[in-house]
Amino acid sequence: VGDRGFVRTEQLIDAGVELFGERGYAATSIRSVLQQSGLRDRYFGESFADLDSLLAAVYSRLIDEEISGCAAAIDKTNGGSEGARAMIDTITRSFEKNPGKARIKSREVLSGGPVAREQRHAGLRRLAELVADLLPPSAALNRSDVLLLGLSIVAAADELLGRHIRGRAHHRT
Repeated sequence: VGDRGFVRTEQLIDAGVELFGERGYAATSIRSVLQQSGLRDRYFGESFADLDSLLAAVYSRLIDEEISGCAAAIDKTNGGSEGARAMIDTITRSFEKNPGKARIKSREVLSGGPVAREQRHAGLRRLAELVADLLPPSAALNRSDVLLLGLSIVAAADELLGRHIRGRAHHRT
């Protein structure tokens, strides 16, 4: 696709972040994404098969940002519960600072199709690895058990944050 193609793809993802965060997935069309990005019709098809694929790419970018922010915060700690607190603080601050991004990660990604849902599962697994690395070593648990425990923690936190976001949105209407 080349450098220009990469730049156009990034412009479409920027537009997706903006529109999915403001209007939601259901209220966003390919045409509105093109208008927001300032690109012509043919460029959408060069980067994405459909709106679901764009939502997956938007979610992937947001998870990348979240994971790098959490990893940097954890690196400043001694790990363990201190690292877990740093991770929770990082995610909470990010959600408060960027309500549109929080909406995408906790609610809109669930409105997408199979591509976005698979991307969400992959993102939660990546976050689970960060959590698993913070858990104390246990002779009773092998790595896959620790990862499963990490995934359980991440899924529960994701559900709680999602309910919080949905609750705030519900109270505004």
